[in-house]
Amino acid sequence: MNDDRAFQTITGVAAILSAPLAFASLLVGLIALDFNMDAFGEPRVIIHVVTRGDLLRSSVLLNLFGYYVLWLPSILWLWNWLGPKHPAMTRLYSLCGLGYIALGATGGAILSSVWPPLIQAYAQAPASEREFIALTFAAITATVEGGVWSTPQNFLHGFWWLGMGGVLHRERRSLGTLTMILGAFALLNSVGEVFDVEVFDMAGLFVTLLVGPLWHLWLGILVLSRPLSHADS
Repeated sequence: MNDDRAFQTITGVAAILSAPLAFASLLVGLIALDFNMDAFGEPRVIIHVVTRGDLLRSSVLLNLFGYYVLWLPSILWLWNWLGPKHPAMTRLYSLCGLGYIALGATGGAILSSVWPPLIQAYAQAPASEREFIALTFAAITATVEGGVWSTPQNFLHGFWWLGMGGVLHRERRSLGTLTMILGAFALLNSVGEVFDVEVFDMAGLFVTLLVGPLWHLWLGILVLSRPLSHADS
């Protein structure tokens, strides 16, 4: 197997594998929160309803791989495939995609390390100390979810999806269209967070969380099923 074909196989397998991991992260997270939807996106509620920090940590780790780490080959592969015909813009879009992964993975690593001990400490602490632990938990969570994930991360993700989708549209119309739609929703999530517009924030969040893995699955199938070493001439 030559180098290009090996890279293509790794990209396709990683993309396909990422989808079930992403959806598993959502399911495990809901189980950890006892399906309390009020806790979704509300840091101060999370620590009051979750009883198993290990499940919440598992959810974050699944999220880390399902939405970030396993996306790295796809970003590089699209850059390699579409780059020869559109070198300057694909470079810009791909760097945004890499920034998305860096920020997202950093946030996930922080939460997977911080959440379990704080949840355990909260469960074992006397009532007089619980409020301080809850505030600490909420502050760290809000910093990651709002300051790292929702605003800069989703802006970079949206710009990558929107821009690369426009380039991809010239090669694969349907996939390119969906890519641009997802980019618009990722940017909507970022705008909603910045301007505190909850309907924008939630709409962008849920569409990218639920449809994003399906997009990545589609891309993985495309990568494995066609000999696409470079964009069609």
